Amino acid sequence: MIELFSKERMILNEFFIPREEVCVWSCLEGIMGRAWINDKSYPLYGVVAVADFLFLLGHAPKDLSKELINLIGTFGRNQIIVFYSTDWENVILKEFPDNNTPFKRYSFYWEPEVFNRTLLEKYTHTEDIPYEIVPFTLEIAELSLQNNFTADFCMFYESLDSFIENGIGFCMIHNNEIVTGASSYSTCNGAIDITIGTIKEYRRKGLALKCAAKLILECLERGIYPRWDAANLESVELAKKLGYRFKEEYQVYTIK
Repeated sequence: MIELFSKERMILNEFFIPREEVCVWSCLEGIMGRAWINDKSYPLYGVVAVADFLFLLGHAPKDLSKELINLIGTFGRNQIIVFYSTDWENVILKEFPDNNTPFKRYSFYWEPEVFNRTLLEKYTHTEDIPYEIVPFTLEIAELSLQNNFTADFCMFYESLDSFIENGIGFCMIHNNEIVTGASSYSTCNGAIDITIGTIKEYRRKGLALKCAAKLILECLERGIYPRWDAANLESVELAKKLGYRFKEEYQVYTIK
């Protein structure tokens, strides 16, 4: 496998990557992650590692090299493994028979015009809570890294400066701690992947809804699509409340 430099990664668009895969496009555009291909002149399959995800592109080769298996085993360990061709699933089941775990994720339609801005504006009101919604700054990004839970808001960019330049986010702070927030998990030209979270003791108060609504409105104002991909049914329901339309569940894997 050949690792691609940032400026070489667009060769991977040979594999017709869905526009919804913001993480993959963020790698192709050189913003984050790493990428490999079997051959630059004759591309048949590729691997992209971004944040908590490993994407297997193209079709799995019939003759699997140790290098490819080691690459999947190294960069796919405890990650979310996504593929578009079922032959990759067969590779996972065959090569990692005792340490693979399948699970579901949930996707939504890509619909820039679906959002009700009036409703989103209503969600952002903070008169009923003792916190304000504030945008991520460099100082707030640094604060987020002090907690493993909130670090996801910006940790996958090449640097915090890269997050400030390419990313976007909003949060609420209490006692010098980020208690809830919504930000760009990854960024590509014209879109972001949303990540969202709330510290345990602050949940069930509607705080995440407010930050997510603020983030979506800011994205729409900038002409950026705020893509939502859910890890659980609670996230699915929150997305629906914000205006997203559920598309389908799909299977992914992780290996230990």
